[in-house]
Amino acid sequence: QAGNATMPWVVGEDQRALDLALAVQEEGMLAQAIRLPTVAKGSARLRLTVSASRTEAQIGKLGAALQRLSADGYGWEAAEPRSSGVGT
Repeated sequence: QAGNATMPWVVGEDQRALDLALAVQEEGMLAQAIRLPTVAKGSARLRLTVSASRTEAQIGKLGAALQRLSADGYGWEAAEPRSSGVGT
């Protein structure tokens, strides 16, 4: 969709993706856990979507939540951002 940026973050195992999606939801935002059979085993990911309608404060809140989750041991240091290929 125009005006949206989808950012997939590969986190590995299905349970990790589910745990992270729930943690982001508990922060008041939405992240979808994408896992088997949609993606290959061991390549579960979170799908984060940021739209042009979001404020700078909302995007900052998401960034802060992801930093907090990393500090809480959710393993973001192992996650690799991957391009969705949209717009490239």
